[in-house]
Amino acid sequence: MAGASSMRIVLVVVFGVLALIGSAQAQLQMNFYASSCPKAEQIVLDYVKQHIPNAPSLAASFLRMHFHDCIVRGCDASVLLNSTSGQAEKNAVPNLTLRGFDFIERVKSLLEAECPGVVSCADILTLVARDSVVTTGGPFWNVPTGRRDGVISNITEANTNIPSPFHNFTTLLTLFSNQGLNLTDLVLLSGGHTIGISHCPAVSRRLYNSTGPGGIDPTMDGEYAENLKANKCKTASDNTTILEMDPGSRKTFDLSYYSLLLKRRGLFQSDAALTTDSTSLAFINQLLTSPPQFFFDEFAKAMEKMGRVNVKTGSDGQIRKQCALCRLKGIKQVKTTTWRWDSFGFVHVVFSVMSCAIQLTEYDEFVLSNSFSGFDVTIAKSRPSKITVTSTLKTESLPKAIEKSHNQLAFESLNIYPLDEERLVVETAPLALSFIEPLSGRAKCNNVCIRLR
Repeated sequence: MAGASSMRIVLVVVFGVLALIGSAQAQLQMNFYASSCPKAEQIVLDYVKQHIPNAPSLAASFLRMHFHDCIVRGCDASVLLNSTSGQAEKNAVPNLTLRGFDFIERVKSLLEAECPGVVSCADILTLVARDSVVTTGGPFWNVPTGRRDGVISNITEANTNIPSPFHNFTTLLTLFSNQGLNLTDLVLLSGGHTIGISHCPAVSRRLYNSTGPGGIDPTMDGEYAENLKANKCKTASDNTTILEMDPGSRKTFDLSYYSLLLKRRGLFQSDAALTTDSTSLAFINQLLTSPPQFFFDEFAKAMEKMGRVNVKTGSDGQIRKQCALCRLKGIKQVKTTTWRWDSFGFVHVVFSVMSCAIQLTEYDEFVLSNSFSGFDVTIAKSRPSKITVTSTLKTESLPKAIEKSHNQLAFESLNIYPLDEERLVVETAPLALSFIEPLSGRAKCNNVCIRLR
């Protein structure tokens, strides 16, 4: 299908009744899988205990991945999704240094073997983050489960919503507030940097391109900055050197991160920003003058709160089979009769084939993969529909066939119109797409080359 590999089709599925069902979603609860997959949480914990001691730095990675997931579209595992066009959350600048995707997939494969299609990737990521921190000596927090996985992952949303190392306090608090998190949550969740690592690009402008002597940020302790320049980020262009965010204490989940902030030794500008607000600074001092358990307890509350941000539950979202790929709904083989139309709009060439039909039941966005070129996209319809083509949409980018189905996949109405230069809106009541292989006359339903995002 020429030109279709980069085409995105936004399919707006109109349901009067189903729109009402979403308001009655189930809530997260402790031991959600007690009946459906009773060993689920133990399987996650056992795998974490087996592997994290050999790679303790992954605890910080999973803590960061969990945060980056929740701060964009909520805790729905959208950060785990791949995109053939490089437009998913994991392709965003803040996520390029995330690690541990394969680890999550391995845990998912164990759970699929135990109870297929039951445990969500969103819950897996949340549990792995908690268990990894606990395994390395950090605080325990409750993880109520029952999250479902999202079907949309957008690079722009990630670039916009994930806090940057360069943000000031006002921007940080705004981004947190947008997700229902407050100043206390901001200070506490930043405390996860106590076991964090970073790379020179996150701090190089504070060392080389600021207003102080030698280009150093005047809000950064001079001795600390000079040490970083001499021993770590020796040039402004260093992109690979690893930096400890809590030097000398990176492997211990403790309060030393906050102590460094008061000494003007926070690595990021966003770390230093926590001391520029009087309320934030007062809370940091409260943490430092309280027993260590107070920090653990408060951090646990903030993590549980973050884990509830904009979750999908009940019938919302889906349960993926693989965490990097959305699950296609209702794939089945059907026999269809198909009409093609040529560039002049005349319908011709009638033939019957076995095809793979996918029933859509919600708002979904599809991205065609590069390997999709050997297929045609057909839209279930009782009769051919007129397609409006604008100058910004190439004819070959449109679906190349309209299908009349003999298996109750035909519908009364269908509107297709351009949304922008790359996308079409297909508006209908329950819609089905079929993927046909006209040369061989048969379809491979177990390997449909299309991906939800």
